[in-house]
Amino acid sequence: MRHGEGTFVGNSVSHDQLNGQRDQFFDELKQLARQGRMLGIDAAGLHALLDDALTLSQNQDTATDTSAGETQ
Repeated sequence: MRHGEGTFVGNSVSHDQLNGQRDQFFDELKQLARQGRMLGIDAAGLHALLDDALTLSQNQDTATDTSAGETQ
């Protein structure tokens, strides 16, 4: 798959495509977990890092929503 192909979820995405994307996401997540373990990060540390990443993502989404409203 080339960069940018099938990397977003839209209304026209079929159930099979969505499942394929979820499978790919899970494979990538497992690879990240392996890399973290190779760096000596235990399960609790991986959970903490994921929590931090989710928080940052949510903050960025909120900031994007807020700035989009300012331009209208």
